[in-house]
Amino acid sequence: DYRGLAPAAAFLAIAIILVALDLVADANDSSMALRDTYSIAIGVTLAAAIAAAAGAALWLELKDPTKAPPPQM
Repeated sequence: DYRGLAPAAAFLAIAIILVALDLVADANDSSMALRDTYSIAIGVTLAAAIAAAAGAALWLELKDPTKAPPPQM
């Protein structure tokens, strides 16, 4: 079930948008403070995406634990 990964995907989409904005700011010679703000926001959203993906994996494993297959004899 991939619905648990929706928050991680949303954070990744936000990070991609921020990267695009950072590249545009770099091309337009914007202030370094703005570009630093974009870089920090990118790092925070990527960390949130990793945490959301890890949380989804943990939740899935707790909800429906993986079971070993029966022995074949």
